[in-house]
Amino acid sequence: MTKYLSLDDLRSLAQIVKKSVAQKGADFYGWRNPPATDLARPEADKIWEEKLNGAYGERFVLSVCTAISAARMGARIALLQIQKEEGLPFDAKGWLVMSVNGHPAFHLAPWDLPMSEVSDAGLVTVVAEGSAEALEHGWKGTNKVQELGMLLDIV
Repeated sequence: MTKYLSLDDLRSLAQIVKKSVAQKGADFYGWRNPPATDLARPEADKIWEEKLNGAYGERFVLSVCTAISAARMGARIALLQIQKEEGLPFDAKGWLVMSVNGHPAFHLAPWDLPMSEVSDAGLVTVVAEGSAEALEHGWKGTNKVQELGMLLDIV
């Protein structure tokens, strides 16, 4: 059975996220200009990696803010550990999924969130392949434009 997160659960999640953000520090989330074309490949790759990690880390934090706002408006929010997920262009093993009204809207990388703290807080629903939860929270054939529109309609 899916555990939908209450506002208190989401506040607990927010505290875990705030602690993680503070530990990573301002430099992790700071702006990075794209690498200049005259840089050596390893140096350029390092800049791109830092840029992407910071941007996706920020996106993750903003998704938690969005979830709290959506829950206040009556949306059903769940954090899922999906055993097998259809429709993804990447391997999401070990990732969590934030579901909004049954839509797997945000994929949360394990390095962006202290997974043990979230699990210990009882915030995660494990979704077995072929289960009712897998059907409920499965990919609905939407794209990011549709999913973002759904979120904007909620809040």
